[in-house]
Amino acid sequence: MAEILRADSFVCHKKPDLQCAGHMLINESDNGFVELANRLGISLNLAGREEVFDTQEACISHNELT
Repeated sequence: MAEILRADSFVCHKKPDLQCAGHMLINESDNGFVELANRLGISLNLAGREEVFDTQEACISHNELT
């Protein structure tokens, strides 16, 4: 999970022709697509913030193998 979150962007696991909204929501402007949209003044209108971990650390911790 840490490697995925460190990536510039990530493809959606449900819709492989789209970018992962969760990655964009967690990484915000550290996500390449969010950064580009911000530079171009494009609003992404991403939904689902309440379904995504508040921090990268929380996401990594939840997904660690035991």
